Amino acid sequence: MKKLLLLIPLWLITNQLKADSICSVINTPGISQLGGDALADPTDTNDSMYCINVSNVIFDLGGFNIAQDPSNRIAGFNAINISPGLSNIVIRNGTVQGMTGVGIFVGAGCNNISLENMSVIDCDATGILFNGNSASVIQDGLVDNCLIYSCTGANGNPAYGLRLIYCDNINVQGSTFDRNDAGDTNNGYGISSEWCTTCRFGDCEVNANGGMSLGVGINIYNSQWSIIQNCNAINTVGRGTGSASAIGFLIDTSNHTTISNCISKHNNNVLAEAYAFKATNGSDNLFSNCEANQTIGGTIAAGFLFNNTESASSIINSQARVNNGGTAGTGYGILLDTAQNCDILFNNLTNNNGLVGVGLKDTVVDTTNLIAGTVSFNNATAGYQVSRTTGSFPVITASLGDFSTTLTSKYVNINFIQ
Repeated sequence: MKKLLLLIPLWLITNQLKADSICSVINTPGISQLGGDALADPTDTNDSMYCINVSNVIFDLGGFNIAQDPSNRIAGFNAINISPGLSNIVIRNGTVQGMTGVGIFVGAGCNNISLENMSVIDCDATGILFNGNSASVIQDGLVDNCLIYSCTGANGNPAYGLRLIYCDNINVQGSTFDRNDAGDTNNGYGISSEWCTTCRFGDCEVNANGGMSLGVGINIYNSQWSIIQNCNAINTVGRGTGSASAIGFLIDTSNHTTISNCISKHNNNVLAEAYAFKATNGSDNLFSNCEANQTIGGTIAAGFLFNNTESASSIINSQARVNNGGTAGTGYGILLDTAQNCDILFNNLTNNNGLVGVGLKDTVVDTTNLIAGTVSFNNATAGYQVSRTTGSFPVITASLGDFSTTLTSKYVNINFIQ
């Protein structure tokens, strides 16, 4: 996105130890600076402390803190509200803490919004929310060098660190999303990008986010052309039983997603399912040079899962190791569960275990997936569980003496047996 350069006057927002529930309005273009720490004592629900109502504003917190009085937990109170339809807004250099609503709220139809060097901590509903809709998309935004920590979900609702809804061309970089967790009441997400186009996530750390039936580090839902690079999703937590899941990266009903050089490990739901990377009901999604390690589940744990109608997607040059289904479940390096026409190329699948441990399983007989150049080593039960009854297929299993007819092909799949 283009950088914002404004030659405008400087306005000072003086220190506010007690702000009432009427928003402190910024309605003049320019640079506004916070004069000191600000503590809100609201009287009305669903209000905000600072309201930006005009375009071309830089709101510089100057290293100060905006907080809601911890003795006043009136619901739905936001720290900073950007009104719909505005453009060229920068919020930078400060901390938002302890809000019962959203830390920073961006209204529908906004354009060129930058959030830089911000910490958003202990906000109930959502840390940062870009709240577009289908008729009024938010375009061209930046979230840079921010910390979003310990957002918990308000009144039993899901917890979100960063939530993007109907956005286009938002760049999230160099930021940390830590411990955004709804506990045992609802779902929790470090990052959730929904109905978005061409949004990018780079060099982000996503740690210990969780929820009850679903805990997700990075969630891409109903979106197109997302790019995720050099991001780590670690220690994602799920707590429920049945189909409840902990998932590091979830690509759901989305197309043309690229995930490269990402690590997902130590995601766990010891009562049910856990996945490092999951793609479901989409197409043309690429996972390249990724690591899926030490996922722990009670019934299923998998490094990579492609399921339902996922098609024409790829896992290339990646590894899945020590994914553990526990004493009663199955650990998979890669699980293809009804996915079709996918490419699984040049991956390493090692030490996946549990009651059953499988390097790669394809649930469809006469699979249409291309599985080639993949090495499976020391998995607890089998290197491959892939079935094809007609036509030709690359070698799926081989012992160390079995290479006489296949060794010249770079596409051979090798199952090393201990």
